[in-house]
Amino acid sequence: MINPFIALQLLASMAEDRIAEFKANEKGATAVEYALIVGAVAAVIVTAMVAFKGKLEGLFNSINVGGSGSTTAP
Repeated sequence: MINPFIALQLLASMAEDRIAEFKANEKGATAVEYALIVGAVAAVIVTAMVAFKGKLEGLFNSINVGGSGSTTAP
């Protein structure tokens, strides 16, 4: 029969090993960092689009579609 004290020591030792392995694993941290970077880039793009809204509308309205300058499909 196993002594309960020894069983608790073994359980604590195994838990410490698992926690150390979990702390050493950085895959999740890297994914979160990339997600934060993508979110920041998206926020910058949206902010720039809002700031330059009038100029962007003018730019896209001045683009001719087709050779005749018509915007309707043939």
